[in-house]
Amino acid sequence: MGARRIKAKPWPTPKIVEALARRYPSPAYAFFTEVRNQTGYQKMERTADAIAMSLYPSRGLELHGFEVKASRSDWLKEMRSPDKAEAIQSYCDRWWLVVGSSSIVEASELPESWGLLVPSGAGLRVKVDAPRLDPRPLDRAFVASILREAARVEPSEVRAAREEGLKRGREGEAFSSRQLRTAVAEFEAASGVDFRSQPWKAGRIGEAVRVVLAGQHLNVASRVKGLRALAQRIIDMIDREDG
Repeated sequence: MGARRIKAKPWPTPKIVEALARRYPSPAYAFFTEVRNQTGYQKMERTADAIAMSLYPSRGLELHGFEVKASRSDWLKEMRSPDKAEAIQSYCDRWWLVVGSSSIVEASELPESWGLLVPSGAGLRVKVDAPRLDPRPLDRAFVASILREAARVEPSEVRAAREEGLKRGREGEAFSSRQLRTAVAEFEAASGVDFRSQPWKAGRIGEAVRVVLAGQHLNVASRVKGLRALAQRIIDMIDREDG
């Protein structure tokens, strides 16, 4: 008997969408997810799982629409309401079903106007090519919906710069914290003061350090020395008077 072939687990929806985004990258395409056919909250609101607009004239500036299905049950539910896709498909040059496994859809079930993308390695491959459709002109409601999604998308360059800035900020904060801990440890070792056990002395110690750094302790020492000499002279005078 030959080795038993293990059936691959279907991709979940997020993994399918990530693969789609890699297949339609910037700057060749503008890629958006969860695009509605209009803004607002009208009764005939429909949503495409994703759309991709070709940005190169050499590729025809085509608008691709995608219906994503991660399970057989999701696809069977879609088949019961095939008109749901029409609201956005009617604007698209090509319409695709994108599944998490080839087993989700039978070849005979795919509508003639749909293409089929299936998992292949880490990406997606065309199992059924999407035919060229005859789309109707984009209306303002649909354009407004696309532009709203565009306004929400953070460019990859901006996102990368923001993440790099956050990383460097955290590294700088950690470095400063290490420097501060090292300085405190050196001060405690040299002075014999433990800030953790005697935090209330921090202010007094700071004042003493300020006096020493300003050289004021030298003036105090000089005055003490002068007072000591004066006291000694007074004692000597008293001793002579007593004598």
